Amino acid sequence: MSMHIARAIAFLLVAATLSGCPGGKSNVIQSISLAPGQTLALGTPLNFLIKGTGAGYLIIDWGDGTTEEKYVDLTAPSLIPHTFTVWKGGKTVTAIGKPGGTLGYSGTVGRASTRFTIPPGFISVGFGQPGNAGAKTCYSLPSPFNAKLVLPSLVHITTLPTERGDLINFGCPFDGCRYNADGKPGSVAAAPFPFPGLREYSMVLRVGTQLVQGGTDVRFTPTQSQSLEICLNDDNLTRNHTGGYELHITVDQLGPPATP
Repeated sequence: MSMHIARAIAFLLVAATLSGCPGGKSNVIQSISLAPGQTLALGTPLNFLIKGTGAGYLIIDWGDGTTEEKYVDLTAPSLIPHTFTVWKGGKTVTAIGKPGGTLGYSGTVGRASTRFTIPPGFISVGFGQPGNAGAKTCYSLPSPFNAKLVLPSLVHITTLPTERGDLINFGCPFDGCRYNADGKPGSVAAAPFPFPGLREYSMVLRVGTQLVQGGTDVRFTPTQSQSLEICLNDDNLTRNHTGGYELHITVDQLGPPATP
């Protein structure tokens, strides 16, 4: 094979690789962004712009557990709406290239993400252990916050004092067990505490079968797409309990993991 023929074949291979649609244009995703001039809020459509070269099908991962396949003219993009629900806080929206199909439709290459926060970024929930008639180990969050968490997410929970302070009195004699969400310092619970190995009288976070040591300021990554529950490592539910604290809960939706 002559050098000129080899060079011609190599040029054709490169051209075929770059051709995402007829005419030799490459369909490449370059960016995705929120359209300007919008008020960020739950329950209302937010508009996004995806820019690049060419036109073709792509996948939008909204980061909230839903995806959408769209045909987009990347050189003159139209507004693409999406409505977020349940969780305020961090959002990640990702446009992902989709290969062309066997039926001849045009695909795209590339990947782009955008990050933003729906204010105020957290939900506020009062938490307290009721009297012994209604005491439980674990409590679900009120609707709609009892929805399943989306993976991957980062959950951040802090506690603030209520008008009565930031302690729960677990009803021990002589007020001997009054603690905030961190529980009894230096303790390691054993039976009859419901969560052995975690701190006595502390807040415990449960997502499905995943248990996380709670406290006044804690971050964790859920490993299961289940509802978040707030629990207490309380060894005696028959005692009368008083007090409580306010929870600020942030769920930062991180979007799909980056490809290798």
